[in-house]
Amino acid sequence: MGNALRNMLVTSLIINSFSCNKNGEKMRRVEVVEFKINTPISNATIDFRKLGDFAPYCVCYWPEVIFTKQTDVGGICEVTENEFNRANGGIFISKENFWTNESYVIENRYQLDFIGQVNLHLVSTKRYPEKALMNILCKGERATSATNNSYIFLPYDSTFGYTAFGGQINSFTWEISDSNKVLIESGGPIQKEILKSGITDVEIKF
Repeated sequence: MGNALRNMLVTSLIINSFSCNKNGEKMRRVEVVEFKINTPISNATIDFRKLGDFAPYCVCYWPEVIFTKQTDVGGICEVTENEFNRANGGIFISKENFWTNESYVIENRYQLDFIGQVNLHLVSTKRYPEKALMNILCKGERATSATNNSYIFLPYDSTFGYTAFGGQINSFTWEISDSNKVLIESGGPIQKEILKSGITDVEIKF
């Protein structure tokens, strides 16, 4: 076999992300790494799911988990072609200290964001209507990395715990609304690098 042909075959295997096991069954590979540094994530749990009855037509039906796998030390999980084809409801990936990742289409590679702990200090510089509400949005460096805090009664000077994206520059924005959720004003962004260990202090003045 010539080198050119050999290289074409190897490239094809990488692109299609499959191999064969000792029984000759075609295997599909799913890789899980940490966002930004691309470090393999071992022992990540991957739930493979199938669509429940009427799922394509009714959003009230959740996909059903049909089997669960874990990634190895290289962040790799392999399933047979038959298993892969059964999982028409996508996958759900979880790992302690990481944000979960859900996909309705199975891809070859996934990135997980590390959970960073924040000590969020809110300081009001003026008065707002009674029962005003505040909504805080935190975004990481990935377009898909965003966590939205539920509406809270506006605190004038308070501190509370908040989960963000560790090892990344986080962007905090906020909205203040009246009791009917009519927007009064918005603010931000405040950008802060959130640590992966310990707790990072973030102050928002509004």
